[in-house]
Amino acid sequence: MSGGKFTPETLSADIQGKIRSTTYMEPEQISSLINSLRQSATQRQKSCIDFDDPSTMTDADYWNLTGLTKDQFSTLIGDVDDIRTTKTRSIRTCIALLLVKLRTSLGNALLSTLFNMTIAQSWIQEGDVVVVDRGFRDASTVLEELGVTMQMPSFMRKGSTQHTSEESNKSRLVTKIRWVVESTNGRLKTWTYLARTMPNTQVPFIGDYVRIVGAICNRFRPALSSGDSDQDKIVAERMLYLSGQNNDLQQFISDNDIEKITKASWKPMDELDINCPIMTEDELRCLIFGVYTVKLAASYTQEHMSSDGIYSIHGYVHNRSLLCLKFQSRHASRKQYRSYIRFKEGSVDAWFCSCPVGARVVGTCAHVTSALWYLCFRRHQTDQPSDGPRNWAADISDAANVSY
Repeated sequence: MSGGKFTPETLSADIQGKIRSTTYMEPEQISSLINSLRQSATQRQKSCIDFDDPSTMTDADYWNLTGLTKDQFSTLIGDVDDIRTTKTRSIRTCIALLLVKLRTSLGNALLSTLFNMTIAQSWIQEGDVVVVDRGFRDASTVLEELGVTMQMPSFMRKGSTQHTSEESNKSRLVTKIRWVVESTNGRLKTWTYLARTMPNTQVPFIGDYVRIVGAICNRFRPALSSGDSDQDKIVAERMLYLSGQNNDLQQFISDNDIEKITKASWKPMDELDINCPIMTEDELRCLIFGVYTVKLAASYTQEHMSSDGIYSIHGYVHNRSLLCLKFQSRHASRKQYRSYIRFKEGSVDAWFCSCPVGARVVGTCAHVTSALWYLCFRRHQTDQPSDGPRNWAADISDAANVSY
């Protein structure tokens, strides 16, 4: 070993014999050889599999691992000029990873051991931000070790019933980015084959199927992006600014005991004297930073419509500017939420809801969105009559009264 580098002479006689005597190797033999090489490398605190230093391996090493001689490998590297070098791997290491994978069919875990690196390091750089869903919570330690920041929706703290404004705002930033991923997945799953669980025999073909469907979507489906990068930047800047703000309306409601409303004060929505603006759906989407939420508001509102088209939500108006509404939880029959919306000079000034994510100011929760969609948009549309929710009980017969 010279200067801390491995040469064939520094390897054990057993390893040298394996390399010299083998012209074709079975996968098990290759695995055994790699493990032996790895053991020698660990003992000397240095991995001998180093494609960045051609002197550390012989022509036989290159041939066994890549299918190319040392000179052929160097020639190939000279022909490649569109792969960037990063802190975690060079062009030579990147090409070597691919060739060793093709040559030996080794798994990623074994390749990471062989090259003394994690596979993620080949494309994740220090300082990157990875946006994930809650299912990746156990990966936080690994990403931190790589110098990568992970952003994930917040978990509810033990004993709490609502996220803080800061938690809700940051979670909304994450879900806003994740929406593109989820929309893409949803689009792919319109092909039912990709939406169901596949047998193991289909694993080798899944990548091809996804690429084919993806190509069809790119060619014939509308783009998920708005295509207006300037407008997207404006929305992003607004969201980032608001994410650092507290929900002042929440504090106002608490300080003035507005939540203590007498039962007699509640009135049907259409009987309330409230000055709210008329808005288009595009204006609503701009206000709440969401497309899916507005679509959800239509169906959520429909659940609260009576058969004659009246919005069956009761509310209370405080000082003619603050509207308080009662919403039944969609998930728990015993739970009700109170949503507050403050109007000022013909515009929506602030909002707060007692639901888990209702304290955020980056957009609105589903309850506030539903109320705004009805008050500012839906009830002003004369060409879209509502039949109210369908009474499915009318289609059900009591089996005790059925005769045969």
